[in-house]
Amino acid sequence: MEKSVQNTPRNALTSEIVKISESTIEGQVVPTASARELHAYLKLSRDFSDWIKANLKRARLKEQQDYVVSYPCVGNLGGRPTAEYHLTLDAAKHIAMLSNTEKGFEVREYFLTCEKALRVKEAPTLSNPIMNMIVQQAIQYDKLEQQQKELASQLQTATSLISATSARVEQVAAVVGAQDPQFYSIKAYANILGVRVDDQAASKLGRVAARVSRESGVDVGSVKDHAWGKVNAYHESILEQVFETL
Repeated sequence: MEKSVQNTPRNALTSEIVKISESTIEGQVVPTASARELHAYLKLSRDFSDWIKANLKRARLKEQQDYVVSYPCVGNLGGRPTAEYHLTLDAAKHIAMLSNTEKGFEVREYFLTCEKALRVKEAPTLSNPIMNMIVQQAIQYDKLEQQQKELASQLQTATSLISATSARVEQVAAVVGAQDPQFYSIKAYANILGVRVDDQAASKLGRVAARVSRESGVDVGSVKDHAWGKVNAYHESILEQVFETL
């Protein structure tokens, strides 16, 4: 039993090589090429109906994914309705190459030119309005993609600035919150010296500073820390000895 697919082309126009139309595939309106026009342009002697069926199978193309079929009413005196195949541009290019003829290569080059036009910022003016529409959509997509890249770069720069500012705030807070101007946390003193220490290194240096403080009879103070609440603070004379070991 034959089924009628409601995908009759809208605003069908003739391009430089084959007829380009709009068809609905997988719920989206996409440009499609007339398989009958492609067959005619390739100047093949084989019957169109046999040719298209054989090539669809040979190329492993799927209906409603790579092509759709319509059955326009042409008043065929009670005979079987004529099937019209509408190929996606990729499918049309694939079938054209299967012909292995000069005409097939011409069709391939034509569609490659259209695909290249989608990737450029200043697209050439095409005689087919449908292809022009596709080009403009691709240009807008490229612009959005470029804007996203710029925003990502700005975000990375802002993150670096925030990190640097946070480190400076930590240094100032440690100094301001110290019980004595000569008492500093490990990280605050490291920042003053311009030395970078991570949490693990700060913990190790803190243990050394605590031991040296006990041995020297110097009290260990404390300061507020935005991340840890309170941390030990050591006298500048003790920290000088500890950081000399680095």
